[in-house]
Amino acid sequence: MIQRFKVDLGMDTVLLNKVVRGVGKFIKGAQINIGYTVRDPRPYHLKMVERAVKDAQEKATIMAKAAGCTLGAVVNIDYHRQDIHVYSEARNIHSNKEAMACSTSSLDIAPDDLVMGDDVSVTWELKSL
Repeated sequence: MIQRFKVDLGMDTVLLNKVVRGVGKFIKGAQINIGYTVRDPRPYHLKMVERAVKDAQEKATIMAKAAGCTLGAVVNIDYHRQDIHVYSEARNIHSNKEAMACSTSSLDIAPDDLVMGDDVSVTWELKSL
């Protein structure tokens, strides 16, 4: 039988160490996955969408110039929202012995870059030079 549970903790390696060691002490065969996320991804999501549109405009300007045109007004913006799972896996502990051997310094880990994505397509009017 497999049981899973999730515990959300702040960035506190002392507390994390106590939890990991406690799980290792009392749950034989424990496997622990430590990962990171953000509490509220919305501000990061909005910034990502803004950057995507600015990037699209820069590239469209270069392509229009190469074609002998300039960009006109935006004709259409097509946005496809994806489910956002902002998560970075930091460490896997595969046994209760490994969990009990953890220390504050061994769990002093930092998250990798968090990844998220959406699809935004922008269509501009082209104007002849």
